[in-house]
Amino acid sequence: MVLNTALNASAEKSKKQLVYDYLKEQIITNELPPGTLLVERQLCTMLDASRTPIREAIQQLVSENLVTSIPTKGCFVSEVRYEDIAQLYDVREYLEKLAGKLCSQNILPLQLQNLRELAITMTQKLQEGDLDTFYETDTEFHLNLIRYSRNTFLIGSYESLYPQILRITYLIHSVPSGLSEADCYHLKIVDALEHHDPQDAEYQIGEHIRICKANYLKLFAPNLY
Repeated sequence: MVLNTALNASAEKSKKQLVYDYLKEQIITNELPPGTLLVERQLCTMLDASRTPIREAIQQLVSENLVTSIPTKGCFVSEVRYEDIAQLYDVREYLEKLAGKLCSQNILPLQLQNLRELAITMTQKLQEGDLDTFYETDTEFHLNLIRYSRNTFLIGSYESLYPQILRITYLIHSVPSGLSEADCYHLKIVDALEHHDPQDAEYQIGEHIRICKANYLKLFAPNLY
């Protein structure tokens, strides 16, 4: 009896994880655009799941600010506001500059080689017009930069924010305006790390993030920028 209960709990947990992963990906890639109402009954049918894993997955997404719960109305995919982008990129700049400072002190040769190869690949893909691969590589570059800092709390803080960063990227990435200007800083960041120069690393990362922030705000709301 205990074994059956444990197996059922494990199966439910697995189903909840599948539902969560699916909904999160759909929200990040804007297949479920901001403002979409998440109807439990429809999700149960579509994902072949009971209400329990659906509700648990939605609640986790609420805790991550990807879904908004409005009493008496339901759960909706969270809106993206101009202020959200500005504030998120302020925090992103702070965290990545700290990561750059730490990496400049302790990065390993193989890690440095990895970042350089990713930077070169990004430039190539941008020139080829392959934006999907460009953004995939960009994601890997920045996540690796954070992980190479070896600071557990920094890594956890950044990874909790990254779904929001990706969501904004997918929301606006069809317009490549300003990408070349921002991309050139990837190699500058790697050079600063190679020279073990924390001040230059922080500067190059700061310039890169500020350009990205300005481009996204301008594309998202040109009348407000």
